[in-house]
Amino acid sequence: MTTMSGTPSIADIPEMQGLSLGDPEFWNLSTADKEAALAALRREAPVSFHYEAFEIPGPGFWAVTRMEDLREVSKNPEVFSSSSGILIADTYAGNPEMMKRSRTLIAMDDPEHARVRATLARAFTPKVIANMEAKVTEVVNDVIDRVEGRTEVEIVADLAGPVPTRIICELVGIEPEHQDRIYKLTNMIIAGDDPDFGTGIEARIAGQVEMRTFGEELAERKLANPGDDIISRLIVAAEDGSKLGKDEVGPFFMLLAAAGNETTRNAIAHGIKAFSDFPEQRELWMSDFEGHAVNAVEEVLRWSTPANAMRRTATCDTVLGGVQIREGDKVVMFYNSANRDDASFDDPFVFDITRTPNEHSSFGAGGAHFCLGAHLARLEIKVMFRELFRRLPNLKTVGEVEMIQTSLINGMKRQRAILG
Repeated sequence: MTTMSGTPSIADIPEMQGLSLGDPEFWNLSTADKEAALAALRREAPVSFHYEAFEIPGPGFWAVTRMEDLREVSKNPEVFSSSSGILIADTYAGNPEMMKRSRTLIAMDDPEHARVRATLARAFTPKVIANMEAKVTEVVNDVIDRVEGRTEVEIVADLAGPVPTRIICELVGIEPEHQDRIYKLTNMIIAGDDPDFGTGIEARIAGQVEMRTFGEELAERKLANPGDDIISRLIVAAEDGSKLGKDEVGPFFMLLAAAGNETTRNAIAHGIKAFSDFPEQRELWMSDFEGHAVNAVEEVLRWSTPANAMRRTATCDTVLGGVQIREGDKVVMFYNSANRDDASFDDPFVFDITRTPNEHSSFGAGGAHFCLGAHLARLEIKVMFRELFRRLPNLKTVGEVEMIQTSLINGMKRQRAILG
């Protein structure tokens, strides 16, 4: 059986187990089974059509699983638009509360995207982020202080989770008493379909509404009493007159809090497990931390691939990977598959901190939507492992990892570790 475009049907691929990348049951499979299915797709149907089995009905989508095709989608926003939504499911459909609000940066096209991104970019330059190293180091060590002396930790709740939450909250000037709520809201937004974090789409939308509202209220407080934080700087006009309006602060804050937290949290968590599973790589990095730091951080990002997928929508009829795509079709880039593509990486299933080049897709596959917070994420990962190696050199994961049940992120829910 083949699809109308002549590509093999996913029903003909045994490794898919009769499922779809748009079926929550697929994302509950073991890591080995998911990797086998994605490898089969790259090999046999790199651009393939998948049905949707989420809470919100949908027409299905084209799954893009090879790096080469992923880059083509990512670098051609005129053909593959973000403005119709970046999640597989149309979560805002029929929800007037969300439809009337400003979109987040990643769900914009030019010229709106270029204007907002240029304003935000001044808060995330390499120089600005480099000046944050002392603060990041302080936060990381405070988190490690709280577990030092224990015999066992839970790496997500005790180590990987608190660091990015604290840093982002301090970055935007959020008072400490609100930080626990921000952490819970990010889980609702990103993983609301996991029973531990929400009740499905309703929980996800409720989290988004509350997070946006929090950002708008934060903007009002900063307008009345500005401080030395990102929000204060962005709502005050720069020399060129650029600034964010209050209605734009809400979606920016939601994106920064949710994406910034989840990306770094999961990269760190998967990195800790990787260095436990590949102890020779830990010893290598510890032997010359600064010498290996740049390449090691990139390999942690490739290996972890914190975001599984992101959607675009075709603005016209086109051909991708030899497959006919129609105007209005959903096209979904699977970063987790691209980062294991043996056409782009030698031995992609080997964790190798000396890997170079390492042009992974964990911050996007190039183009206008490349992650604005990439420099901050890299800094947090580097500092976290520098201090872990210095203070908890024998940290080692034990037992089975428990993953978040969602198609959106490669999220680690729980993983025990011992310190001695």
